[in-house]
Amino acid sequence: MAFSIFKAFKSTVTPPNYRDLSPTDNWLTDPQTGAIIGVEAPTGTGPDARFTPVDITAAQLAVPTAAMLADLDATYRLNVAPYPRYYSDGAQLAPFGASETEVVIPPGFNTIFYAPLTIATPEELLVQGQVRVIAYTP
Repeated sequence: MAFSIFKAFKSTVTPPNYRDLSPTDNWLTDPQTGAIIGVEAPTGTGPDARFTPVDITAAQLAVPTAAMLADLDATYRLNVAPYPRYYSDGAQLAPFGASETEVVIPPGFNTIFYAPLTIATPEELLVQGQVRVIAYTP
């Protein structure tokens, strides 16, 4: 399927201001392709403009840094297929589309549940990694 060329929609509620690039402006580019992926905030007083998600590892997803949690503007993307996306709610990285009734096992994670495993409506168990249910005899 071919996509036609289109012009990006600009908000009529908060239309952008135009400004020429100056020597202090820096493009953020992809290290492999060189494609422009954002603009660095030149004064450091605000967040950078990013056009792509920020790639993270499973280890970073499991234990995000304080800087990651403080960045409420970023979309994080796990660097392995199917590349699930996350956002910071200020306390943790939460998957997009998750509700408070969902338990998500992200890709690359192996979780053990003890039998019997019961999931009752409206709760959901979304398995993108691996789940093992084993009998436990106390």
